[in-house]
Amino acid sequence: MKKLITTVILLTGITLNVFAQQEIPMFFDSELGLQSNDNIERRVVYSPDGSKIATVLGNGKITIWDSTSGREITRIDNNFFFLFSPNGRQLVTFSTAEDIIIWDAASGVLIQRIQSTSVRNITFSPNGDHLAEIFQESGSNGIRIWNIANGTVIKNIEHSQRIWSATYSPNGMHILAATNDGIIIWSSTNGNIHNAIGSGNRYVSGTTKYNPNGRYAAYAANNIALHIFNTETNQETRVIPVQLSIGGTVGNTFFIVQMAAKYL
Repeated sequence: MKKLITTVILLTGITLNVFAQQEIPMFFDSELGLQSNDNIERRVVYSPDGSKIATVLGNGKITIWDSTSGREITRIDNNFFFLFSPNGRQLVTFSTAEDIIIWDAASGVLIQRIQSTSVRNITFSPNGDHLAEIFQESGSNGIRIWNIANGTVIKNIEHSQRIWSATYSPNGMHILAATNDGIIIWSSTNGNIHNAIGSGNRYVSGTTKYNPNGRYAAYAANNIALHIFNTETNQETRVIPVQLSIGGTVGNTFFIVQMAAKYL
């Protein structure tokens, strides 16, 4: 735990912009405009195995690169938010005004189009078979779970309050979410609430992350502290009162929580 605290404190002095620019190999052609992107923390993503990098460059398209050689693998005619599937073979793009689109990360070919124009964020199940979409429609909030193979809805979980972030547990059985009325853990199979932490508290711009074995989780509440709790006993084990809103961006807060959870 001491290692966690030290790590979090050190990370609070680093913006994700700087982190991304230092870690991304400098083989990119400057004419493509990587360094001019004002929102680089939302536009540069490594594949889970580290073999690929996807980024939106000055040409307005997503380009996927081999992270070792710097070779361009493919380009995708899309420039919205994106993330790799767990196996790194697909890239998913999404925005609040467009469908969720699944692309082949090697060829750039469109694999699946999921019709949804209310998506706020998405997260993959650990095996990559399912995709959980955070949606916010007129008078409705919730999480919609999709079957990636055929683009059909498996489960629709509605909630009375806005949901800011969601992540699957390592075993894929639960979905942990930060909402306006607390941290909630839903069953990913039947959609029932499995657990609730801090119900009644407001978690504006909150973000959550499981540790690798799923026994603990970290969340940031209102960007003013890092909270750690045991997911089995529902007991909060530590609160670290550090300012997590680096540069005032939710993306940076997510980065801090994600890194901290690895040390739980």
